Amino acid sequence: MTNQVKETLDRQVGSGAEVMGQLASSTKRAAEDLDANAPIVAGVVRTFANRLDGYADDLRDRSVDQLVLAASDLARRKPGLVFGLAAVAGFLTFRTLKSAPPAPESIKGRRQGAN
Repeated sequence: MTNQVKETLDRQVGSGAEVMGQLASSTKRAAEDLDANAPIVAGVVRTFANRLDGYADDLRDRSVDQLVLAASDLARRKPGLVFGLAAVAGFLTFRTLKSAPPAPESIKGRRQGAN
């Protein structure tokens, strides 16, 4: 079963890399559109697209085991960075959940309680 899970995760990583590659292609087309009116912005967008494309290529060449090893190595080398990223991710998750509309049951309960 462990091999099946790893194969599934490897496929998911490959799918994510494909999506990232498509996003990089779209971003490059956006940079081409910006060239005429905003060449400086186009350069920034193109740089972002190239890095995104590089990350996608890197993901395509790695297995889940290699990604886990790289993540644990990063956590050992730069624990402050990992802690900071975790804090930012937690903050963004909290803000997203806090700004989400209330669940339908709570709206229904308020209506019944008001009567």
